[in-house]
Amino acid sequence: MGTRAIITVYDENDRPLVKVYNHWDGYPAGLGVDIAKALGGKTFTATGITDRSRQINGMGDAAAMLIAAIKNPNEAGSVYITNDDGHAGGFFGIEYFYDLRRDGDHVRMTISDPDGNILFDQVMDDADQIIDQLKNKY
Repeated sequence: MGTRAIITVYDENDRPLVKVYNHWDGYPAGLGVDIAKALGGKTFTATGITDRSRQINGMGDAAAMLIAAIKNPNEAGSVYITNDDGHAGGFFGIEYFYDLRRDGDHVRMTISDPDGNILFDQVMDDADQIIDQLKNKY
């Protein structure tokens, strides 16, 4: 049985840009770590890309980086782009909700449970620190 999660990436105007359903390992020490590895420590660029491995060119770019990091291109299933928020019944048993928003020069990750209780809420300016927190707490 999977640990299901919904990730919502918001645009710069705080509107949902893309929603991703993740079927397996959706707990913070699994999917949360994967998100931190993909986006943590990277900064938004306003003047052009000078370091492709350490910069993000907007939330659309962040969403594409995230999907590329969590979806196995050689395997069907497991990760889906969706318009379901996990509450409407299309996907059942969602255990974790991840919201990703721009916060200054970095991405903020908020993790909540189905009742809306916030479990984690932090700007991902230091990927290693975020990864350690998620692995040790969850």
